[in-house]
Amino acid sequence: MSVRGQPVAVLGPGDYFGEMALIDESYRYRSAKIIAETQLHCLMFAKWDFRPFAMSHPRRSGLSSR
Repeated sequence: MSVRGQPVAVLGPGDYFGEMALIDESYRYRSAKIIAETQLHCLMFAKWDFRPFAMSHPRRSGLSSR
């Protein structure tokens, strides 16, 4: 994972990432870049699907850290 072109983390099995713009509307642009070195399975949420999930599950969605 990189932010502004600088490597910041290496994710492994069981790790996850998300786009801050789904949680905080002040993020107008993507905040990080993810490049997979192996095959992976992704779960994708559209913003209109994620918001109800986030409100119902704040700890899982990252909202509880705000």
